[in-house]
Amino acid sequence: METIRHLVRDQANWWSPASPDEESVVELLESRGIEFTNLHGWHNLDAYEQSLGEPEGRARIKVVPRDEMVRASNAKVSP
Repeated sequence: METIRHLVRDQANWWSPASPDEESVVELLESRGIEFTNLHGWHNLDAYEQSLGEPEGRARIKVVPRDEMVRASNAKVSP
């Protein structure tokens, strides 16, 4: 609780981006070479997980490793 109180009290000093719009976040991630996805990618991942589970009669097989999730969401893998 003490840690939380300190964080809340110090809220005014938290990082505040100069340009908080969505595109600036995308530009920052791309400039740092960080792979990411969007809602369309999440739908790709959802379909990929379902396709992994189908042969075993399961609703899905959850993909856990982040790098595999990003590849699947950006359609760079196939079951």
